[in-house]
Amino acid sequence: RDIKKMAISQQEVVLYHDPFSPPGRMVQALCEKASIPYKLVNINLAKGENKSEDFLKINPGGQVPVLVDGENVITDSRAMMYYLCENRHIPDDLYPKDLKKRAKVDSFLQWNQENLRRNKFLLISYLFGKALDIKIPQGVVKAEEFTMRRMLKFLDRHLADKKFLVGDTLTAADLAIISNLGQMALINYDISRYKNVDRYTKEVLRDPAVAKTNKIVDKLIGRFRESGFPFDHKATFTKKAKL
Repeated sequence: RDIKKMAISQQEVVLYHDPFSPPGRMVQALCEKASIPYKLVNINLAKGENKSEDFLKINPGGQVPVLVDGENVITDSRAMMYYLCENRHIPDDLYPKDLKKRAKVDSFLQWNQENLRRNKFLLISYLFGKALDIKIPQGVVKAEEFTMRRMLKFLDRHLADKKFLVGDTLTAADLAIISNLGQMALINYDISRYKNVDRYTKEVLRDPAVAKTNKIVDKLIGRFRESGFPFDHKATFTKKAKL
């Protein structure tokens, strides 16, 4: 037994994040799923708390999430996932020791951030931007909408014979992907046409660790469904709609 590593695994980490931030929810879900002791400090981006003097002392970049483990301060969500997986006692099915399986998990952690996260962020920014007077070139939005459909088709094919991204057990990669897929409903984005993605999304969202981290998003989605979506993807991206 590695006594030093066992002692480290019991140390509490501090996670600074906004509950609407997918990268923050991804890291929180990993802590929940792997039973990593953590303290959650909410940073309200809408109120500008990420620009406060106290927070900028922790992360001069003013972005969330931030993970603090003793003297270690980590400001990139992917680095947080790798750090926790290597530095804490993580179940093998969540982050495999087998290098071939681990490479698949790592690939989707990268793919999520470089593709799904960036593209989804742009589409949501476009719809929210109408209210906030943030202008994004229409050509860029059209291209990103096309890219989003292409990525969902890729995921749909990949999940055709799999329950989760890497086989039949939930891994850190699924926690990353669902942090973005689970938030698409905020703009009424219809993924039901992608049957495997739709099935997968519902399956992962039922996981207790994911459900706990997604509570505030689910609450807002429910409110929108009752009162109407203020930023409606379906109403904007139709064959007749003009961007």
